[in-house]
Amino acid sequence: MISSSPSVSSSPSPDPLERLHVYDGLMMNAHRWLVAEDYQRRRQNLQYQSVNQEGIVCGLGVRVIPAPEQVEARFRDARWLEIQPGMAIDREGNPIVVDAAPDRTYRIEARPPSGGSLTIYIVVSYAEPTDPPSQHSRETMREWFRFDQITEPPNGRQVELCRILLTDPVRLSQPVQFFAPQPNQLDFRYRLQASIRPRTTVQIGLLQSSQSDNADLSTHTLYQRSRENIAELLHSLDSLYPTFRGNLAEPIHLLAGSTVCDFLFLPDGKLLLQFTPAEREALQLYLQQGGGLMIEAPPDEPMLDQIQQVIGNLLSESQNVSCLDWQDLDRTHPLRRTPFLFGSLADMSIDSLQLYNQGSIVLLQGDLAATWGVADGRSLGRNEIRTAQEFGINLLHFFWQRQQLIRLTRWSIHPDETDE
Repeated sequence: MISSSPSVSSSPSPDPLERLHVYDGLMMNAHRWLVAEDYQRRRQNLQYQSVNQEGIVCGLGVRVIPAPEQVEARFRDARWLEIQPGMAIDREGNPIVVDAAPDRTYRIEARPPSGGSLTIYIVVSYAEPTDPPSQHSRETMREWFRFDQITEPPNGRQVELCRILLTDPVRLSQPVQFFAPQPNQLDFRYRLQASIRPRTTVQIGLLQSSQSDNADLSTHTLYQRSRENIAELLHSLDSLYPTFRGNLAEPIHLLAGSTVCDFLFLPDGKLLLQFTPAEREALQLYLQQGGGLMIEAPPDEPMLDQIQQVIGNLLSESQNVSCLDWQDLDRTHPLRRTPFLFGSLADMSIDSLQLYNQGSIVLLQGDLAATWGVADGRSLGRNEIRTAQEFGINLLHFFWQRQQLIRLTRWSIHPDETDE
């Protein structure tokens, strides 16, 4: 079963803040001082989480170094790194300050499986300051950090410095091509910079039927190209609309289990006609929960009337509104103007592109997705690609905004409660 997503990036916890109750005659001790200090820290972290995204502020480069002379001979191998001083902030808003004084050399201990490979992540995280008994006389104690090598993607309290694909024999080296590092070379492509927090992360699912596993080669090629084109659209968000982020989920099978997506993309309308009654029922439930569906069909699709009939049957009575084409959409409709203004579909230079909107479903007749990237080998100009990507972002925004408006009336305090 699939369900619609809340469409938010990691949100701060709504737990209330509690501060020290100060009154005349209050005796101050270490515990109360820490209560007051913890309140200020939580308040600062809450502000950071609300408007910013975790990541590296400056420095924290990584370089391969020879093994230090003072280590035992058995550890003198090509597995040593040194980390540059710098600063980062984790997802909770804790500052991670790595200064030059502590030892910042680090040996990679992990080993890949025999004949295989293993990806490790070099991360830094904030460490709570400690107060050893021998230092009670000191007036200050420093906040610390720690380096780790992990085999799973970092969590919110860990900031990635680099990653390495280990293969035998492990001999670390600097990347020769930074955009295409080889095994055992440092990979910096996935480092996050501290930045403004995006409004949302849109989850997109590429919808497949139960017949997809038995489909012919052309159908598999269609899905592969769709994945590549959607990836290009999501990649364009960084430069065209940075307040949005996007994730493309694994291919969605309607009856294969629970999957959370903001909207589903079906790359060929004819595939909708192949859905079983159970799949159509699952899709109908998903749409009732606030999810959206975008369907693309070839410009000369002979079964367009049948596809539109199935679309009408999928929608509940509350959504079963008239089918509107582009000319019928109001000038203030978000597909026309949010965030990019479009006066005509012809602006995208796509032959015979038509759009139909009915409730939570958008049907596009034409090759819009193919214009988001170059997966089909066509030679497209920059303006054509950018214009199509801007309209694709309008589609993302439409599905996201529609779901948000629905959720304003279907919220529940307890996660196990279901919407009526």
